[in-house]
Amino acid sequence: MDTIILKEIYLIIGVLIFISLFLVLFFSKNEVTKEIISKNSTENIPTKDSIEDIGQKNSISLNLAYTYFEMGQNDKAQDLLSKLNQSTFSEEEKNLFENIKKKVD
Repeated sequence: MDTIILKEIYLIIGVLIFISLFLVLFFSKNEVTKEIISKNSTENIPTKDSIEDIGQKNSISLNLAYTYFEMGQNDKAQDLLSKLNQSTFSEEEKNLFENIKKKVD
């Protein structure tokens, strides 16, 4: 009999925790949305330079080529590597490019 009461207590505590987390997340999202809408300025619109800072196209393409290699799709990896402009690579990207190229060939 005591175990049934304990299970019910744990169930009630779990439900209360879930509801409180749901409410916190719901209301915090609304505050952020209101803040973004209230600014109503073009300062927050990302420019081409800031987008490139978020994810470098070269790094993304190299990672995708490596993923193709890991999946055994060497032809797709070679096609992707051939489309990349190596003159814009950093030293780290050049090394990664050479390593992937050796593995794919």
